[in-house]
Amino acid sequence: MIKDFFDRPFTLDRLSKIFFSVLFAALGIFLFQKLSGILIPFILAWIIAHLLMPLVYFFEKKLKIRSRALSVLTVLILVGGTISGIIIAIWPSLTAEANKAWELLQTYASFEALKSILPPSVVEQLEQYPDVASVMNEFNMENLIKTLQQFLSKSVSILASTFSIIMSTTVVFLFLLYLIFIMLDYERLNAGFMKLIPDHLKPFVIEMGHNVEYYLTNYFKGQSLIALCVGVLLSIGYSIQGLPLGILLGMLIGLLNLVPYLQILGLLPIVFLSMLHSAETGQHLGIVLAISLGILLLVQIIQDTFLTPRIMGKTMGMMPAVILISLSIFGYLFGLLGMVIALPATMILYTFHMKYIVGKPVENLELEQKKADPLWSKIVKKTRRKK
Repeated sequence: MIKDFFDRPFTLDRLSKIFFSVLFAALGIFLFQKLSGILIPFILAWIIAHLLMPLVYFFEKKLKIRSRALSVLTVLILVGGTISGIIIAIWPSLTAEANKAWELLQTYASFEALKSILPPSVVEQLEQYPDVASVMNEFNMENLIKTLQQFLSKSVSILASTFSIIMSTTVVFLFLLYLIFIMLDYERLNAGFMKLIPDHLKPFVIEMGHNVEYYLTNYFKGQSLIALCVGVLLSIGYSIQGLPLGILLGMLIGLLNLVPYLQILGLLPIVFLSMLHSAETGQHLGIVLAISLGILLLVQIIQDTFLTPRIMGKTMGMMPAVILISLSIFGYLFGLLGMVIALPATMILYTFHMKYIVGKPVENLELEQKKADPLWSKIVKKTRRKK
C-alpha cells in the first residue's frame, strides 16, 4: 500500500531504483511509439490468438483432433471462410450501391445541381452572401475532397495513419505469421514468459495476468458482439430506407463502435449520403436526414438500454468522463491500438490502484475472474506443476 511505500526510508539505493523504474517506463513508451509498425501486429495477433484459443481447445478435446497444427489450421479456415462468405454474399449489393452513389456524385458535383436538393430557404440565405455564394459556385468534386480532408480531426488522422500501417503488405504478412506461431505454441510461450519472472514477483505477475485476461478478453468479446449487432441493425435500417451504400455505412458505424463514442464520426457520411438519397428520390433533404438520424438514434437506444447491459454487464462500469479521458490519453500515446485497449487497460490500472495504493481491492473481482475464461489459470497451473 501507499503507506508502506512512504514508511520505508528513501535511501540512495531505493531512490535510484525508483528513478530507473520511471526512466524505463518512459523509455518503454518511447520505444513502443518508434517500433509500433512491428509491435502493433504482434499485439493484435496475441489478442486474436487469445480469443481464438477456446475454438482450438474445442477441436482438440471435443472433436478429438490431437494435432495442434491441424486444429489451428481448421480454426483459421473456419474463421476465414466465414468472413469470406459474408463478403461474397454482400459484395454484389455493395458494388451496385457504390456504382449508384458514384453516378449521383457525378450528377450533383456542382452548386447549381445541388440547388435542386437543398431547401429553398437555405439556397436564398447562401445567395445573400457574396462570399459564400462565390465559394459554393466553385463547388466541385475536387474541392469537396479537399474540404473533407481539411475537416478531418486529429483522431481521424490517427486512424488514417494507423490503418495505413496495418494495411501494408509486410505488416499483414507479419500479423499472419505471428498469429499462426502464437496459436501453435500458446501455452509454451506464456509458460516461458513466467520462467523469466523472478520468484518474488511471480504472485504479482500472476495476478496481473488474471486481470488482463478478465478485462481484456471480456471487453473484446463483448464489444465485438455489440459492434456486430449495431452494424447489422444499421445496415438493415439504411437498406430499408434505401440510402446509397446503406449496408457499407451500417458496417462502418458498427466497426467504429469497437471504440466507444467513435461512432460519431459516422455523422459526416450519413449527412452526405442523405443528400445523395434526397437528390435521387426528390424527397425533402430535411425528411431524409431526419429518418437517417432517427435510425441511428433508435439503434443507439437499443445499444444503451439492451445490448450493452446484457452483453457487457458490469465488466467496465466506467463513467463517460473517465471513458473520454482514457481514450484521449491512450490514443495520444499509442494511436488507434491505444484507443481500442484504453478501457480494459484503464480498468486494470484502476484495479491495481485500489488494491495496492488505496488498500481496498475491487469487490468480488477474484470470484468473477474464476468464472471467466480460464486460459491463464491453466497456464499458471501447468507452470506450478513443472516446479
